[in-house]
Amino acid sequence: MSPDGNSAILFGNYVGSFGSGDLFYSCKVAGGWTTPCNLGGAINTNNWESQASLGPDGKTLLFISDREDKSEADIYVSFLTNEGWTKPLNIGPTINVKGKFEGAPQLAADGKTLYFCSNGHPGFGKKDIFYAKRLDDSWTSWSKPVNLGKYVNTLEEEKYFTLPA
Repeated sequence: MSPDGNSAILFGNYVGSFGSGDLFYSCKVAGGWTTPCNLGGAINTNNWESQASLGPDGKTLLFISDREDKSEADIYVSFLTNEGWTKPLNIGPTINVKGKFEGAPQLAADGKTLYFCSNGHPGFGKKDIFYAKRLDDSWTSWSKPVNLGKYVNTLEEEKYFTLPA
């Protein structure tokens, strides 16, 4: 959901899908929501794109895709401009561990703290929730991920952490 609650990013194989799962958007209108529209070729590929979230500015899109490594997923970022969404940028190896799964990205209200799940960083279970801080404006420079600890993570799989505005 966008911070103002007026648009939503959806995952699915609706009419107009490019691949094995695409990201779509829908806008709140009087009486409901618009028909989901594909976010387009800058975001969606013939691979799998999923688990999207909008940043606090409503113009920063974080999502996961298996576009570089079909065995697992990485986190990407794209920005909404007047011309549409920018080409997605892989947020880099500090967060995305090669051959592992990173997902469910959520950007905190400060626009710099990223929460995500991973099975590639030291943890307690199958997938744990971590956070890292963006160190500059490149979106590829991050602090070392910190595990949220045993009161959040278990021996099982934790992955869908959300933050209220």
